[in-house]
Amino acid sequence: MCCFTSTSDWLRRNTNCGELGARNLVIIDIFDDTRAGRVGAARVFYTKDKSLLFYGYDLPTGPYYVWGSNKDGGLRSLGALAQDGWLRIDDAKLLADIDQIFTTTEPRPQGKKILTARL
Repeated sequence: MCCFTSTSDWLRRNTNCGELGARNLVIIDIFDDTRAGRVGAARVFYTKDKSLLFYGYDLPTGPYYVWGSNKDGGLRSLGALAQDGWLRIDDAKLLADIDQIFTTTEPRPQGKKILTARL
């Protein structure tokens, strides 16, 4: 099964149609250009201050942790990617407090940032 089919299947099961049609829905593609051979990528579905779906794919064996940060330097843990590469955040207060996301391979945000994007 191709990646697009599995992505659309997951979205159909885990979102409501209103989210995908939201006027403030942003879809962000992220590529890890920091490693040789461009290993790893992610797709983010972000409905401003409401929900965030993070899908990491073509990543070496994890685990991977997703973090949010803001202009004041505050860091917030968004959680760990599931084995299938997905993470969903529905905490409006948490999402309102961040303007950037990134992943690390450590459970603390001290490691190298990979798959970084501004929201």
